[in-house]
Amino acid sequence: MKDIIMQIIPIVLATVGTFLIGLIKAKYSQYVNTDTKKEIAMLTVRYVEQVFTALHGKDKLEKAKSTFVEMLNEKGIEVSEAEINMLLEAAVHQMNERKGVDK
Repeated sequence: MKDIIMQIIPIVLATVGTFLIGLIKAKYSQYVNTDTKKEIAMLTVRYVEQVFTALHGKDKLEKAKSTFVEMLNEKGIEVSEAEINMLLEAAVHQMNERKGVDK
């Protein structure tokens, strides 16, 4: 019986270790992707604000969305429509706060 337990312990430890490593990698990847999304959203808002001065309102938002998605796709990061809206609006809000603009 003791021999069987001694043979099973390494298998159990390897399984648990593999599971924990996978979990840690997934959480780290999620954190990095979220942080990257926030940074790219801010860069996108600044870029669109500076380059596309003739655009306003909905047209400017659509340009920001397409630019944001394109940049994330280049990095292999997926993003939902809800995330796009949330991250871009948060970036606009943050930029306006820095400028001292009330909206």
